[in-house]
Amino acid sequence: NAIAGALVTCEHSSYTSTFPANCSGSMETGIPGVYIFQNIFFHDTDTIKLTVSAPGYKPQEFTQNSFTINDLKVDFALAPLP
Repeated sequence: NAIAGALVTCEHSSYTSTFPANCSGSMETGIPGVYIFQNIFFHDTDTIKLTVSAPGYKPQEFTQNSFTINDLKVDFALAPLP
Protein backbone atom coordinates (compact mmCIF):
# COMPACT_ATOMS: atom_id res chain seq x y z
CA ASN A 1 0.00 0.00 0.00
CA ALA A 2 1.14 3.54 -0.68
CA ILE A 3 2.36 5.60 2.27
CA ALA A 4 1.36 9.26 2.20
CA GLY A 5 3.53 11.61 4.24
CA ALA A 6 6.78 9.63 3.93
CA LEU A 7 9.84 11.89 3.82
CA VAL A 8 12.07 11.47 0.75
CA THR A 9 15.50 13.14 0.91
CA CYS A 10 17.77 13.54 -2.11
CA GLU A 11 21.53 14.13 -1.97
CA HIS A 12 23.04 14.89 -5.38
CA SER A 13 26.81 15.01 -5.91
CA SER A 14 27.84 16.56 -9.22
CA TYR A 15 30.79 18.27 -10.86
CA THR A 16 28.52 19.96 -13.43
CA SER A 17 25.02 20.43 -11.95
CA THR A 18 24.37 23.19 -9.44
CA PHE A 19 21.22 24.42 -7.71
CA PRO A 20 18.47 24.44 -8.97
CA ALA A 21 19.46 21.71 -11.49
CA ASN A 22 20.41 19.21 -8.77
CA CYS A 23 18.14 17.49 -6.29
CA SER A 24 19.26 18.35 -2.80
CA GLY A 25 16.50 18.56 -0.25
CA SER A 26 13.45 16.75 1.07
CA MET A 27 9.79 16.37 0.22
CA GLU A 28 6.82 14.42 1.55
CA THR A 29 4.98 11.86 -0.54
CA GLY A 30 1.45 12.73 -1.58
CA ILE A 31 -1.80 10.83 -1.06
CA PRO A 32 -0.91 8.02 -3.51
CA GLY A 33 2.62 7.79 -2.03
CA VAL A 34 4.21 9.59 -5.00
CA TYR A 35 7.19 11.96 -4.93
CA ILE A 36 8.79 13.89 -7.79
CA PHE A 37 11.94 15.99 -7.86
CA GLN A 38 11.43 18.01 -11.05
CA ASN A 39 13.81 19.72 -13.48
CA ILE A 40 16.88 17.78 -12.32
CA PHE A 41 19.89 17.36 -14.58
CA PHE A 42 21.85 14.08 -14.30
CA HIS A 43 25.36 13.90 -15.72
CA ASP A 44 27.10 10.55 -16.28
CA THR A 45 29.52 11.30 -13.42
CA ASP A 46 26.81 12.28 -10.88
CA THR A 47 25.80 10.33 -7.78
CA ILE A 48 22.27 10.39 -6.36
CA LYS A 49 21.36 9.13 -2.90
CA LEU A 50 17.67 8.89 -1.97
CA THR A 51 16.56 8.15 1.59
CA VAL A 52 12.93 7.54 2.52
CA SER A 53 11.50 7.35 6.04
CA ALA A 54 8.05 7.22 7.59
CA PRO A 55 6.84 6.82 11.17
CA GLY A 56 6.47 3.13 12.03
CA TYR A 57 8.67 1.93 9.13
CA LYS A 58 12.36 1.10 8.66
CA PRO A 59 14.15 3.80 6.60
CA GLN A 60 15.46 2.77 3.19
CA GLU A 61 18.25 4.14 0.97
CA PHE A 62 18.97 4.00 -2.75
CA THR A 63 22.20 5.18 -4.42
CA GLN A 64 23.00 5.40 -8.13
CA ASN A 65 25.88 6.77 -10.14
CA SER A 66 26.98 6.53 -13.78
CA PHE A 67 23.77 7.77 -15.40
CA THR A 68 23.21 6.84 -19.05
CA ILE A 69 19.91 8.71 -19.43
CA ASN A 70 18.62 11.93 -17.89
CA ASP A 71 15.75 10.17 -16.09
CA LEU A 72 15.48 8.13 -12.89
CA LYS A 73 12.52 6.29 -11.38
CA VAL A 74 12.87 4.71 -7.95
CA ASP A 75 10.12 2.80 -6.13
CA PHE A 76 10.54 2.02 -2.42
CA ALA A 77 8.93 -0.73 -0.36
CA LEU A 78 9.12 0.15 3.33
CA ALA A 79 8.98 -2.61 5.94
CA PRO A 80 7.11 -2.01 9.22
CA LEU A 81 9.18 -1.73 12.37
CA PRO A 82 9.00 -4.80 14.63
